Amino acid sequence: MSVMEQFDFHSPAELFAASGPSLTRQKLNYKRFTTGAEAIKYAMEVIGADHLRGVSIETETVRLQATQINELYRRSDYPLRRLEK
Repeated sequence: MSVMEQFDFHSPAELFAASGPSLTRQKLNYKRFTTGAEAIKYAMEVIGADHLRGVSIETETVRLQATQINELYRRSDYPLRRLEK
């Protein structure tokens, strides 16, 4: 089963975001969410799809990187309302 197939939008999730002027000196930001769907929404709508480099979302069973976060946000079964542009 692939990461995308086993991702549970309703499981608690943690978001880790590296920030800093260079890859060698990064500060790690952390945020906990009640659901994976909320973590994905935060990543896509607050951080922004163009700024997901260094962002990961972790649940008990999976770890997502930028491409996977983007794909899950765009899936037809994504459970939250998306930001309209």
